[in-house]
Amino acid sequence: MRRLRGRIDSYDAFATGKELVAQVDVLVWDCPAARRRVVLLAASPQPFSGPTWALLRERQDSFGCR
Repeated sequence: MRRLRGRIDSYDAFATGKELVAQVDVLVWDCPAARRRVVLLAASPQPFSGPTWALLRERQDSFGCR
């Protein structure tokens, strides 16, 4: 499994034009059972140390490949 982490700096092109910043965490692995590659992306404007990321990591950990 590979984990990629980073930050996306963008803006709201549809409504406000304001800056948008999101932390992203991407997990990539091969699923032999389905003969597919899985890419699971989580994103939030909250810092990685915040409570939102604790919930997102729980969701990532519970994701199963069938």
